[in-house]
Amino acid sequence: MIGHLSKLTTASSSRRQWYQFKLIIVSLLIIILRATVWSDPGSGRISGVIYDADSREPIPGVTVIMLNGFAGTSSGPDGRFTLKNLSYGTYSLQVSSIGYETLRLDSVIVAGNPSKELSINLTPKAVQLKSVTVTPGRFSIMGEEAVAKQTLTQRQIRTMPQLADDFFRAVSRLPGTSSNDFSTRFTVRGGEYEEVLVMLDGLQIYEPFHLKDIDGGAISVIDVAAVESIDLMTGGFPARYGDKMSGAFEIKSRQVPPNQNRFSAGISLINTHAFAEGKFDNNRGSWLFSARRGYIDYVLKLAGADDNIKPTYYDLFGKVQYQLSKRHSLSADILHAHDNMKVIGEENDTGDTLITEYGNSYAWMTLWSEFHPRLFAQTVASVGKVDHNRYGRDVGVFGEFLTDAMASDEEDFQFAGLKTDWEYEHSDLLVLKFGSEIQSRKATYDYINRDYNYDYISTPDSSYIEFTGIDSIFIPMEKSGVRFGSYLAGRFRVADPLVAEIGLRYDRTSYSGDDDFSPRLNLAYNIAERTAFCAGWGYYYQSEGVHEIMVGDGEDDFYPSQRAELLVAGIEHEFDSGIRLRAETYNKLYTNLRPAYRNSFDDIEAFPEMESDRTVIFRKNGSSRGIEFYLKKDTGGKFSWWSSYAYSKSEEDVDHIYFPTEDVSAYYDVTIPTPQDQRHTFYLDVHYRPTARWQLSTAFQYHSGWPYTNLFLASQSTPEGTVYWVQADEQWGARFKPYHRLDLRINRYFPLKKGRITAFIEILNVYNQKNVRKYNYYLRRIGDRINFSKEPDYWFGWMPSFGISYDINF
Repeated sequence: MIGHLSKLTTASSSRRQWYQFKLIIVSLLIIILRATVWSDPGSGRISGVIYDADSREPIPGVTVIMLNGFAGTSSGPDGRFTLKNLSYGTYSLQVSSIGYETLRLDSVIVAGNPSKELSINLTPKAVQLKSVTVTPGRFSIMGEEAVAKQTLTQRQIRTMPQLADDFFRAVSRLPGTSSNDFSTRFTVRGGEYEEVLVMLDGLQIYEPFHLKDIDGGAISVIDVAAVESIDLMTGGFPARYGDKMSGAFEIKSRQVPPNQNRFSAGISLINTHAFAEGKFDNNRGSWLFSARRGYIDYVLKLAGADDNIKPTYYDLFGKVQYQLSKRHSLSADILHAHDNMKVIGEENDTGDTLITEYGNSYAWMTLWSEFHPRLFAQTVASVGKVDHNRYGRDVGVFGEFLTDAMASDEEDFQFAGLKTDWEYEHSDLLVLKFGSEIQSRKATYDYINRDYNYDYISTPDSSYIEFTGIDSIFIPMEKSGVRFGSYLAGRFRVADPLVAEIGLRYDRTSYSGDDDFSPRLNLAYNIAERTAFCAGWGYYYQSEGVHEIMVGDGEDDFYPSQRAELLVAGIEHEFDSGIRLRAETYNKLYTNLRPAYRNSFDDIEAFPEMESDRTVIFRKNGSSRGIEFYLKKDTGGKFSWWSSYAYSKSEEDVDHIYFPTEDVSAYYDVTIPTPQDQRHTFYLDVHYRPTARWQLSTAFQYHSGWPYTNLFLASQSTPEGTVYWVQADEQWGARFKPYHRLDLRINRYFPLKKGRITAFIEILNVYNQKNVRKYNYYLRRIGDRINFSKEPDYWFGWMPSFGISYDINF
């Protein structure tokens, strides 16, 4: 079913490339024209010196950001900073540095006369027990932490080269994560995609991707404009997070600053978007709303692609928050996403027809409460619905005869839940965390798969194809039940430099009968002022979702929960130069694994269960281990960069493999690499900002080739002659060549009186590296000779893009 889908994900013709080339040239001309005739830099400036409030010593490397503008810098060795080329007006500044309280300065006036130099005092911050990072493998992205401590800042994540401005793709460049060109999903440390918990404002988002027919999802359903901060935990995550084995990806939506009303809109080659936020009732309430509409269908049509391919999507997100009192705050969130994909097979063509529709709807309310200066609670009540409807038909013509296979898949998943998390700060030596969640779930399935079988009959008088019957799967069913989870964790200051967090989690899933206890232990030890050590150990269980039964492969019931035992340790150090070093090692052991449903030669299929290369891997155990290094320097200057290297090894012990097409099982007692086994990975990102109006970003990546199953031509001599056939080699026993590419993005900012316009051009795979995605195999008879060939398909080639957005404060 991939024949037409491949036209969505690869450059299908020189006409398309020529069209995109013209677009990038036009966008370049627009940027140059704007830069030369419209640019009107201001002549105002803000300068000052930043001191330690206690010692009165100047502080170097302090980040100074303009909150209601688009400028930023950092202090020099003498604590001095300067923001230049500012328009006259009143500004708000945010001043932050590691180890100090973040300071906000309002009503900083820039006028015609030389402004008075600011003298800023930062108060050293006493590190509270609850603020100590005890989770190894944690990456803080965007948010309010000091810039030097953030893995990716908001500016960096908005200017990185990435398809569709998708922050999921940006995050997949962090050590320990892996993804491919087509999909925005990512794996963590050798695990499967489904092993990562995705949360938005405290609620689990079950299918956070658009265009799921393209390897599970090509674009996330959450607009980066609505995001305040992200926490990615790739290991050792605490007891608060359950039912996932590899990672937690927690997203928090924006908190609207006081007295701010803002609107932005943009357009790119992939989608259009609009975003608005504001305050009301004297800043007690806030609201935000974002909307996007993809128009890949129009782009494909303009590019000359097949008119029979029509992918569309849109998403909406809204939030209203209100301060009920000094100690209570209430918010209401909604998220809705919708997708359609139509791929219509051509008449008399061996091809596919695919019609799919996906829906994602969530609504939830959150109450924050402070019952006591040391006792806090967050309660989330939620409802949601996730549904999909898929129809596919694979039609083939053999002479005058027809072969036909079809599938229809309708699934509806609904839930309603209540979750509460509590935190009690007993003292500076002890913090208690506890909470529970109950969720009612129901899934309905209606699946049909029919494969019409034909035999080729040859007689001395004629040859013909005879219909021999239908292989079919018909599964209408409903599953429902309750999932309950609770946890208790205590964080202790064992000694002045040592903090420990001990937790226990219990999960009960009624529809599958799982009862799981998960102990967790985390340690943090401050070796020196700028050096910290973290370690974590725990059990991480994952039950099968009520909507995750593989009905297309004939399954109609649940498997027991899987378990991963993880041990991870890491060290982090900040050098005097501002470079931060992070090194981690991990060992993850899987037990009680469910069968894995995979396709030996191509996993990117709309209906993978219908393909002849379908396999079912019955695994006994699995393991993933590795070591990661991460370096970063970002002190707010013109240059910032980060780099990472990871070595990992992900394997599984196989008992036997079932081949549905032949209805046979092959028994093994071997260890094979997993499809996510990516031995060596290297990333390098460099950002250069020569002025406040230009931003240049480059991103390079390299990784070892993924494993695949090779085919070869086998033969045997018989009295009647030589018999040839195509045979599979060892499952995932071969490897593709190493993958590498370089991406480039240029941003240009055009300040306005109350906002700005941003234009960008972007090129993915600048040097057009041909990275192999899969191999197609062909067996042809040429006269008396048998010809067997192996031809590659590739990931993205050279791919230009552009976009423009408008932001205004009002």
